[in-house]
Amino acid sequence: MAWFKVDDNLLSHPKVLMMPRGIRMQCLGLWILVGSWSSSHLTDGHVPGFVLEDLGGIPELRDELIRVGLWVSDGAEGIVFHDWCDYQPTREEVLAKRENVSKARSDAGKVGGIKSGEARAKQTRSKTEAKPKQNEAPTRPDPTRPSTSNEVDKGRATRIPTPFSITATMVDWFTSKDLTVDIELETEKFENYYQALNGSKALKKDWAATWRNWMLQAQSYLPANAKTDPWAGKEHLGFAE
Repeated sequence: MAWFKVDDNLLSHPKVLMMPRGIRMQCLGLWILVGSWSSSHLTDGHVPGFVLEDLGGIPELRDELIRVGLWVSDGAEGIVFHDWCDYQPTREEVLAKRENVSKARSDAGKVGGIKSGEARAKQTRSKTEAKPKQNEAPTRPDPTRPSTSNEVDKGRATRIPTPFSITATMVDWFTSKDLTVDIELETEKFENYYQALNGSKALKKDWAATWRNWMLQAQSYLPANAKTDPWAGKEHLGFAE
């Protein structure tokens, strides 16, 4: 997923203040909407005329954004964002990041197959060592000690582990479901959300299962055509691969 970045000082920027007050908010709304479209389709700030028209870009607003220097005309009916590559992630950078994430998933899957047997053996040893001796009362976990594992704690619910780590087993599950959401971004959202919660809602017995539910929910928010190539059949536009 690519993000369109907006400066929090946008409203006081000199180029924005140059716009007539009567259409300033309309211009800014169009600028943000069109920027989001370009980020989503990885066009590096180039937006053709037919897209502008479809997004509500009437000539008056387009001409004003070009006049103040936020856009540059592409010589036809489309536009190019001024200094896009200085402030926004480029198509090349986004594709490289996606390739790195894909490789990380693949590598984690290979390592997971090797380590799964070791993990099961270690878990068996831990259970054996933790089993109380005859006539010895079992010890209870220290309720003040924070959890550092994603595994299920059947005895009690805990807060989210810090840090929250994606295991090889979780990556295998993610891949088997053929999910297309950004696993790193959604995991960061997941961790931030539950760290900010208080009360009973912040306590879970199985954080790995909670993470899986979060990923499935995030996938459901994607449009039905998220896997399709938005530039298929439009190679004549000049910026689609």
